[in-house]
Amino acid sequence: MFIITPSAIPRWRMTIDDLVTMDFEGRIIEGSKKPSSEWRMHRAIYKVSEEIKAVVHAHPKFTLALSLANKLDLLEEIAEYKVLFKKLVKVPYAEPGSEELARKVAEYLKNTGCKAFILEKHGALTVASDIYKATALMEALEEVSKIAYFYMLALSK
Repeated sequence: MFIITPSAIPRWRMTIDDLVTMDFEGRIIEGSKKPSSEWRMHRAIYKVSEEIKAVVHAHPKFTLALSLANKLDLLEEIAEYKVLFKKLVKVPYAEPGSEELARKVAEYLKNTGCKAFILEKHGALTVASDIYKATALMEALEEVSKIAYFYMLALSK
């Protein structure tokens, strides 16, 4: 089983009662809300490794902007990025919420062992042993992406 956030509820309005518990067959075990459309991707990730206990999927502005501009390499200039991530994998585009996206993410996770991924034209994903670590990784990714974004702007002048 795994727990996922519901669809169509802003994160800032969400309460613990809004969370949805699902089994690995995709059935809702507990909760009355519709699960996030990305439940297939979350399920696929949890199946890859028992060490992964938390997944954070978001659409961070600066990270996505760097990805769309094909400037993720600028992250290499930032020491914090090198320490925290060592490597960042870009998963080729697949329709959000699709089985194809779930398969691609699981494959890249198995083959790379990375803890952070860019979902092309979509967003970002971090995985960890607990929700606090996964959230901290996502926040750190967006922070270094913000620095790299401003660096990119400075280079363009």
